[in-house]
Amino acid sequence: MHLTLISYPSTFDPEIENAVPRIDGWSATRERRVARCQTPEHFLTQVASVGVPVCRLDLFGHGAPGSLILGDKQAPLMTANRSTWGRLLMLKDFLTPGAEVRLLGCETGIHPEGFDVLQGLSQQLGCTVWGAKTRIDWSDFREMGFDPKLVKDLLVSSAEMESPISATSRPGDSMKAGLEELERLRIGVPSGYEPEGYAPMPASILDEVWENQEQKVTVTVRGQRRIIVITASPGRHFLLRWLAPRTAPSLDALKPQLNIY
Repeated sequence: MHLTLISYPSTFDPEIENAVPRIDGWSATRERRVARCQTPEHFLTQVASVGVPVCRLDLFGHGAPGSLILGDKQAPLMTANRSTWGRLLMLKDFLTPGAEVRLLGCETGIHPEGFDVLQGLSQQLGCTVWGAKTRIDWSDFREMGFDPKLVKDLLVSSAEMESPISATSRPGDSMKAGLEELERLRIGVPSGYEPEGYAPMPASILDEVWENQEQKVTVTVRGQRRIIVITASPGRHFLLRWLAPRTAPSLDALKPQLNIY
């Protein structure tokens, strides 16, 4: 059984919900199933309710290095702190030998936090654990779930990691047009961030949302300030990504660099 659990969208990222109808057909088969999971408390119930051992469990929620967050309440399913792994470790009774658990949230597998989580969970569960090395979008899902063509470029497994890794770039669309729009809106690109072009709203943990009525723009900061999303028209998001190995700047430091007040 392949099971995908998808977090309900929060107030600020309704696009994430668009992944659900793409794979709703799973529920009609005996080999694959999709379910929504609003809270960590609901998580284990969903896995147990399948009724057969699971060979691949995909958890699609809001991510950050070593963390996966579920639901509107932004409740952590797990973080890099091993004391938060209790529910995930209870999966052992519901997985087949050699199963895969994939933490499909933005950048869950990068930096020492991601490395420790993937290696630690793999050892304790006795299975392969995957994390993301870049951002994850709802559009990465197809009728059969997470697009297998994207695994090599977007994910990293506990089996292949020998040391912590940094985030990787994932180019979006219309880079030149996006940079011209930032210039028109008088929005700066903070030092250390790299433009990635237009893309769907990433499934990363929400840090802050700023709106500037004069510029008619919304700036969404996500994933421990590692992803900045500039939205000047509905459904059209220009992304800036922090790819440096050090910690991203604080929110207070970012605001003046973005020229958002």
